[in-house]
Amino acid sequence: MAPLDILWRFFPSGTTEGEQSILQDVFIYPDQMSEVMTFPSGNPCLLVGSKGVGKTAILQQIVSSFTKQNIPVLLLLPDDLPVSFAGTTGDIASLKRLLYEELKKAIAIGLGTSIKSGLINLNDAKLVAIAQDKGERSRDLVQNILIILSSIAKNTIKFDAKQLAEDLSLSSNNVNLIKIISKYLDSSSSPFWLLIDDTDQIAPPNEAGHLNRIWGFLLAVRRLATESKHIKCIVSLRTEIWLRLQREDKGQRDQIDHIRPLVVELRAREDHLTQILDKRLLLAAREYGSFERDPSECFFEDTQVTLPGTKEVRPWSTFILKNSRERPRDIVQLVGKLARTAQKNGHSLIKSSDATDAMHPYSKERAEYLAIEVGSYCEQFLDVVRSFADIKFECTFETLRHHLKTVPSRFAVKIGTKSIKPDDDDSVLMLLALLHESGFLNPRVKDITKFKQYKHISFYDDPFLVCRSRWNELQSAAWEVHPAFRTYLIDVNDEMGKRRPRQGGKNR
Repeated sequence: MAPLDILWRFFPSGTTEGEQSILQDVFIYPDQMSEVMTFPSGNPCLLVGSKGVGKTAILQQIVSSFTKQNIPVLLLLPDDLPVSFAGTTGDIASLKRLLYEELKKAIAIGLGTSIKSGLINLNDAKLVAIAQDKGERSRDLVQNILIILSSIAKNTIKFDAKQLAEDLSLSSNNVNLIKIISKYLDSSSSPFWLLIDDTDQIAPPNEAGHLNRIWGFLLAVRRLATESKHIKCIVSLRTEIWLRLQREDKGQRDQIDHIRPLVVELRAREDHLTQILDKRLLLAAREYGSFERDPSECFFEDTQVTLPGTKEVRPWSTFILKNSRERPRDIVQLVGKLARTAQKNGHSLIKSSDATDAMHPYSKERAEYLAIEVGSYCEQFLDVVRSFADIKFECTFETLRHHLKTVPSRFAVKIGTKSIKPDDDDSVLMLLALLHESGFLNPRVKDITKFKQYKHISFYDDPFLVCRSRWNELQSAAWEVHPAFRTYLIDVNDEMGKRRPRQGGKNR
């Protein structure tokens, strides 16, 4: 098989659904795994992270590891909770009650398909069988679901905590992580694990009361976890939705302090991303038959790439990581696109020219995906992104401020329910806060402790940077468009017929 065909097999889609055949071999848990697994009883763990950072893959791997050792675990998706919200959009208490009952019903149905019969006693098994075979949601089953879950937990066969910890720390090479998880699992009572993915999809984002419904669901999950010490709940939620819950739902401010301690923020830092890239390249190289040389030599013509649109060169790994936006999914999709582009160009190995060609669709896709993520909050976000086609990729705060003041004059923009006004600094800060939060723009500040004497401040490094009280800090920073979006903006510039050369500022 040709080397790039093999490479593409290990860099197919970056989605958990599209990588089922290789996920067990390639997945690497983040260091936050110890926080996820050792959260205290009586409360759910809220796993918060950006789209593509690996939340679903973590939950799938937990299911796989637990199933091997006969530990009862159930994974629920939004489709498992067919809830009608008619007449309850503004009432959190009613939403909580409704969703609590629906959650128990979904668990009841899930027991019949996911839990081995040896873990359920005879009477409970009859109730589960009724729900499964007849598609009924037995009232007795729903009412007694907490008792049944406790019974299942107590019937759990003694498992190998050390082996399970090693499975849960798969390929992390973190001995301390294994020890922490092993000690916790060995000392805790055997629980029933309930995992709930894509919580933000519990209600359509374009409908009124969307955030209230998510609050209602989170409170329902917390009630379930609180009412039985035998239940451990892990719930995934996208970062932007968690931010919306904190900022916009003023009526639920009293709940934020209760939920915030339960949040584990999932971030794919550079060392973690490097592990992901290196492991996939290594596995691909071994399948190709190379065990001794640098794996990248099997798939790339040179050790370095000439950055698209410039004469600068960087190692391939640097180029890939810088364009990944701290998302493992982006790494997988970019390498896959490089491989397919090289094949389309008739190359047996990936060249710099292939990187130039691949960045056009890749960069456009990143911008469009980002606009979809932010779209429920700002429908015009892609237009805002496109407006940066005619300014420098690196600029001062005053240049950026002037540009953002003009954006509402070109087209109407709303952020949430608020209309952005032209020539208005409060509107500028609202736009800038959203652009920083999304990762499209990042400030660069001096830092003499760094090799390059500067550092970039992502939203996760300082989520409250963009505000009027920190105006001087905003002014002292240089502001940069993330490299992943720059090729798209160059293409937009060309489409608009603005082919004048840029003055200053690097394209990469």
